[in-house]
Amino acid sequence: MNNSSIGHKIILITIAIFILYLFYIAYGFLSAKGGNKIKATLNNSNITFLLKNEGVIVHGYEIRSLLEKKENSFEYKKILETSVEKKMTNIIIYNYKSYGIEEKKPYYISISREGILNEPGIVMQSTNFCIKDKNIVYSEKNDENFITSCLY
Repeated sequence: MNNSSIGHKIILITIAIFILYLFYIAYGFLSAKGGNKIKATLNNSNITFLLKNEGVIVHGYEIRSLLEKKENSFEYKKILETSVEKKMTNIIIYNYKSYGIEEKKPYYISISREGILNEPGIVMQSTNFCIKDKNIVYSEKNDENFITSCLY
């Protein structure tokens, strides 16, 4: 075997390893991002926001309700604010009606939590939600479509 054939094989193996490494990084990034999503469920008069199965350190959270929709923005009013400072797997809002949470009205929860994996420091994470037809609808996007789907 000559040296150019061996060198060519080494280059091909190096390129293949590099491509596999890029796929590995992309997979880790996408799976970590999907694992950080907040999910919401409605059970009787309680709303549960599921964080991560292993739990995350939550510093606090707040819930805001839509006051009005302006030309290119939305104005919200704070209806609940809580400081927690502990590891949690979920956040439960017991008897949500006592906080003024109504059906067919958009809200969002904003959570201050510790970073997970490659997220440095404290991270603010939020999700929009509304109660419609005795179910909870939630979305990470705060856009016209979500608000319209909540109101009607």
